[in-house]
Amino acid sequence: MTVIFRFVVFALLCVGASISAKDAPMSLDQLPTSELFNPRQPIAADCFPEQQADLVRRVAAQVNELDGYHIVDQRMFVFTGVSPAIGPQWVVVHAELGNQLVDRLHAKEISRVTRVTGPAAMSVWSLPDGAVIAIAQSQDLPDGNALVGYFSLAK
Repeated sequence: MTVIFRFVVFALLCVGASISAKDAPMSLDQLPTSELFNPRQPIAADCFPEQQADLVRRVAAQVNELDGYHIVDQRMFVFTGVSPAIGPQWVVVHAELGNQLVDRLHAKEISRVTRVTGPAAMSVWSLPDGAVIAIAQSQDLPDGNALVGYFSLAK
């Protein structure tokens, strides 16, 4: 009898864990990264700290204007571009990441902005689980690269 009881409890715990994992909101760490990010993992806060703070500030202002969103989480990457002669181009990273977001995660782009005064460019995506994310590229860094930020948004 105790063996059956333990099995039932174990089974219920496993089912509960799988339901909560499936229903958990998308983490920024689960988003695809570009082959043009160097390194492929997020950078630390002390890498280009002024530029990171500037990108966060500008994205926060734009997503607030968009529909009252605010940033709840973020990841930053260094975007090196296709070649040093051309430098980082939003159209390249947007196409690569956009295709992956649509194909793998069934995301829908709800806004795209290109401005001189804000981030160089930004797109906002809605995911099937209700999560809303923004991907934004900074103006050029002193070394000719750019930052690309992933931002989890909420109202």
